[in-house]
Amino acid sequence: LLVSFTWTPEKEGTVKITATMGDSEKTIEVIVAKEKSSNLIIESLSAVPENPEPDSEVTVNALVKNTGTGISEPTELTYKIGEADSKTVKVPEIDPGGSSLVSFTWIPDKEGTVNVMAKVEDSEKTIEVIVAKEKSSNIIIESISIDPENPKPDSKVVINSLVQNMGTEASEPTNIIYTI
Repeated sequence: LLVSFTWTPEKEGTVKITATMGDSEKTIEVIVAKEKSSNLIIESLSAVPENPEPDSEVTVNALVKNTGTGISEPTELTYKIGEADSKTVKVPEIDPGGSSLVSFTWIPDKEGTVNVMAKVEDSEKTIEVIVAKEKSSNIIIESISIDPENPKPDSKVVINSLVQNMGTEASEPTNIIYTI
């Protein structure tokens, strides 16, 4: 005779089910697990280059990982750069435990700190990108003059060069080459 009854598990975990009849007893362990489903998270978010200059292209890379037990459906990653409206980029299907690199580009138009946010499912990450002009020296010869302005043959002439640093950092010592 087969004797049956129904049971509805209420939570995940290991459950022991024991059947007893007189002096006879049998026990089984049942593992109650969630239905196989995907769980996408943003494992990392980065910008290349890390510190871009204004008007240069920046690639933002989001590494999306499936930490769930089932294959994820193709979906979208939503991103927001600074105060601009949110945009989306496609995320392909990802196997359990697998990852996919999702990228989008952006061209900063001015200097400053910009927050870049990316979100997929319930996972969200934000990074700060500092947009700044390249820090370097840029020395130029602003003017050249002689004293006296109209020298005579066999007279001593002083040549003056006005040098200016147009960069954002101090310049290294250098030489001016005069060709006469």
